[in-house]
Amino acid sequence: MKMKKVFTSSVLFVVLLAAAALFSGSAFAADSYQISFKGGAHGTISYANIDQGVSYETEVPYNTNLDTSQIRVNCESGWYCTGWSPEIENPVTERATYVAQYKRIINEAVYHVHYVDTFGNELATQSVKLTQSGVSVTEYAPEIAGYAVDQPSKTVTVVKPAEGEKSTEITFVYTSTASPNVVDQIQTVVVPGGATVTTTGGATAGTAAGATGADGALTAGTPGADANAVNQAGETTTVDDNDVPLANQQLPKNNNQQALPTWFFPMAGIGVLLILGSVIYLIIAKKRRKNEK
Repeated sequence: MKMKKVFTSSVLFVVLLAAAALFSGSAFAADSYQISFKGGAHGTISYANIDQGVSYETEVPYNTNLDTSQIRVNCESGWYCTGWSPEIENPVTERATYVAQYKRIINEAVYHVHYVDTFGNELATQSVKLTQSGVSVTEYAPEIAGYAVDQPSKTVTVVKPAEGEKSTEITFVYTSTASPNVVDQIQTVVVPGGATVTTTGGATAGTAAGATGADGALTAGTPGADANAVNQAGETTTVDDNDVPLANQQLPKNNNQQALPTWFFPMAGIGVLLILGSVIYLIIAKKRRKNEK
């Protein structure tokens, strides 16, 4: 009778352990969490230069850092963004909502953002923006086909210029990723005796024009001269300038669940051993009683 109670208790232990693993709120870790960005009272959100309206949501893998480099806050006229509320936390361990915060511009200052190639040619329309004098702003370089930019983002402190001084400027410099075209240069050389020899000086990189030998013949060119290259004309890409949502809006759950927690398996093993031990003991005890009779 006593062993039957032990057996029943072991089975109950395993059942309770499984229930705890299935229904406990902390039993599972999500693969990813939904992170939301809200435009707040005086702006909207853009991602990768595409307007997202009043909010933008993204799924971020668990325990990874949140990349905000492509997220922009487009402020209403007369306001500037001061950051997010709450402050962005890394790495991501739970679902979160971040709302843009603003202050009114009192002492306005203008700054210009330029997008040029290595020769100073504009590749995209410059941006002219307003903000509060004395604040730091970060601008991000848009992608332009066929070019690589010197830095993906640049941060400067915008200051209202004194009379006669230039306003604050941010310049992104792009380098062409296309291979240069080598163009042959036609050269005419007159050798002693009146003979004329035509050569292509730019066809082979690293050779100079031929020289005249002692016998009056034109000798081979010597290494050292660079090939003549024609600069590639840069492609021009035009980049456009850039309802208050509820800050505490409830978001739908969309989190996939992982396997059972690690503590479940050793505990389940203990429960299984208890059950097996109880069964073996009951069988042995039954045989002993039978033999005694």
